[in-house]
Amino acid sequence: MKKQLLLCAFLAIAVFARAQDPLQDFLDSISGKLITEIRTQGRPKALLETDKSIFKAGENIWFRSFLVNSISQKVTRQSKYLFVDLVDEKDSTITSLLLDAARQQLNSKITLPAAISPGYYWLRAYTRQMAEGDSTNAVVKPVYVVGSNGRVITKQSPAATAPASGDPVIQFYPEGGSIITGANSTVAVLIKDAQGNPIAAEGVVKDSRDTVVARFTSNNLGLGKFEFTPSYLRRYKASFNWNGKQTTSPLPPFNFFAGQIAVLKQENGSKTLRVLLEDSIYKKNVVTYLVGVSKDSLCYVAIGRGLYEVSIPEQKFPEGIATFYLLDNHGKLLSERSIYMKEHNVLVTPTLLKNTLSKREKVALNISVTDANHQPIPALLSVAVTDSAFVIPADRPITDPLSILKQVNISSSNLLRSMNAEEVDLLMLLVNNTFPKGGSYNAKQTYSSDDSLLFIKGKAVDTKGSATPNKILSLISNDGKGTFLFDTTDAGGKFIFPVFDYSDSTEFAIHARDINSTTENISIQREPLHFPYFKTPVTLKNYFPYTPTFSGKYKNAYLDSSLDYAGKDLANSVIVKAKKKKEVAYNEALRVSPSSVVIAGDQLDERRSVGDIVQNASGVHMLNRFLVIGGLTSIKTPDASSEPLLLIDGVQAPNMSGVNESPVIAALNSINPKDIDFIEILKGPEGSNYGIRGGNGVILVNMGHNRRDDFRRNVGGLQTFFAKGISKPSSFPLINYDLKEVKAIPQVDNRSTIYWNGSVLTGTQEPVSLSFFTSDIPTTYKITITGVTIHGDRIYKTLTFYNK
Repeated sequence: MKKQLLLCAFLAIAVFARAQDPLQDFLDSISGKLITEIRTQGRPKALLETDKSIFKAGENIWFRSFLVNSISQKVTRQSKYLFVDLVDEKDSTITSLLLDAARQQLNSKITLPAAISPGYYWLRAYTRQMAEGDSTNAVVKPVYVVGSNGRVITKQSPAATAPASGDPVIQFYPEGGSIITGANSTVAVLIKDAQGNPIAAEGVVKDSRDTVVARFTSNNLGLGKFEFTPSYLRRYKASFNWNGKQTTSPLPPFNFFAGQIAVLKQENGSKTLRVLLEDSIYKKNVVTYLVGVSKDSLCYVAIGRGLYEVSIPEQKFPEGIATFYLLDNHGKLLSERSIYMKEHNVLVTPTLLKNTLSKREKVALNISVTDANHQPIPALLSVAVTDSAFVIPADRPITDPLSILKQVNISSSNLLRSMNAEEVDLLMLLVNNTFPKGGSYNAKQTYSSDDSLLFIKGKAVDTKGSATPNKILSLISNDGKGTFLFDTTDAGGKFIFPVFDYSDSTEFAIHARDINSTTENISIQREPLHFPYFKTPVTLKNYFPYTPTFSGKYKNAYLDSSLDYAGKDLANSVIVKAKKKKEVAYNEALRVSPSSVVIAGDQLDERRSVGDIVQNASGVHMLNRFLVIGGLTSIKTPDASSEPLLLIDGVQAPNMSGVNESPVIAALNSINPKDIDFIEILKGPEGSNYGIRGGNGVILVNMGHNRRDDFRRNVGGLQTFFAKGISKPSSFPLINYDLKEVKAIPQVDNRSTIYWNGSVLTGTQEPVSLSFFTSDIPTTYKITITGVTIHGDRIYKTLTFYNK
């Protein structure tokens, strides 16, 4: 039935195309429209890398976020802000940061609370657009926190541990999107149980005469394939046996107006594609157009007649997934086929002077990023050097093959590189429906919503809590930008100051007066900064396994922290000192309980809000966005009534009504850290003397001698507060053992991460040179280099060395 194939090499196609100007013009037109349409589909996609995967309570999670275009994979500034938070099993926020995506300031850290419970947590990065409906472009990275006693909890994803029940499901993915009758066709299968777990099984394909025409076997990913030559007069079904039960499913129906792109050969440096047409559209001289696209670039075009084969030179494509579209003379899609191109156009070369080092020895690391001709390529990298026991391999086994395609990140790109050719091509058969269907991403709405995110808003009330209309408010800040704004409260006492940009914990002051310019002593109830609500998709909430090696090593070498590190800059040496008991730096006579948790005034950092510092104290947690001490006193979902009692100099803090998140945190954040002598946190029975609310715990804020008369009602009507704003980039503290006094310190240096830099730039003629020092722990260190080149190429490279 099928006619003899017409072999058509690329050069021959090019000659033919030049001889047929109308056809070439049409090809130029449809390929140009296709690329334009593909590019309009691009939207921001978040990537996230951390220094390691396993942490202990109180440690910093050092991370680097990347926002790239989902199509071109190039770094984008399309979003104004990136929201990063850490959530627990119930999606309750532990801590959160706001990052400046427009300026690409996406390198920061999250400090784990000292009393955080051991278990799995998830670090999430998302824009407002992602939170409001584009969740597949958000990134959710699992981390594990080890308890203070080294206890670990081994857990797998709910789908992996759920008991097998329900009927399994088999999905079919014909090569090119359609099964062509009368010609050899390849069909991929994906078999899963009712919980979505892959099934390894054997099965057969039978025709309507009950004749076996093909057999297939699925692997541990549930993937398999079969080949057969179907007849348009028959129908086909696949069946397999699992757990003693036979499952049968019909194959997809024939589309007699379809075409098919099939891969005949995949050799080093080239791919051979075959184009077939169904009988309803086949004619010997019918013209079709083959367009090859990688990311948002046109890499290959061809014009062919009837049935033909083409040879695709791999060097024309960057490394990654390339998709070929077969179009008719109206530009209508007939078939699509994706191929993974392994041509290594980007070479990442990390080098060390030596691979085995001694304790506290200097490590010199050079990194170059070049193309195939060894010309340097500009790239933005993150570099982590960590004990390999704390790093979960990026090429760990996957259980859902679709997840590697839907949630493509830097690590999953490495997974594709690590798989053999047959496994990769099975995955490529699952890629379908990528042809653009119109519509484009519009960032305007996202920008307009985020433009007002940092506005200072709230309500002015009198001593009785009643709204105070027509009051003239002035806002000033100490951020050096000269912020000086005015507003008049409306009938409901509400005000709004359009402040567009300020750093986290910036100090503001509001002064109130009436229309006669008389100072008013009124209270300000400020609205907190609201992150968009983002419910973590179940498909993104993954777990990773533990190994006995890690557990034993952690207990033996890393359980107790022996050194204290402080530093300002990655390039500066860092002071290292043994921990010593400090003399009390606060009025101890005011302390209520000797067993309470105390935060002294000299521990308060003006760069962080008071609320942020308190929620990181021992025994304090954020659950469902509310502050909880110790644990809940009932089984209900945490709310404002679950929060501890807050007293400032013995007076109950004002009720921050109208806030959707923690009123206690909002009240704490309104206090100037410089005015605090110390904060005392009472737990359990210690709070019983403060009434029923004290059962939730009590936070006692003792103001210093130089404080204002009242933090809410200052003399002169000037009220100050620290606002949550844009988090500043954080620098990893380095130790400089070249200094004799530092190297001589006897305490054990047991850092598991010895280097982190999330802002390494390449592109000069010389390799990037980095240096750092090993710790005192004999171990294998893993250098992990991740990033994105200026062309949108993903970078993932690892290197190991030893500390003896």
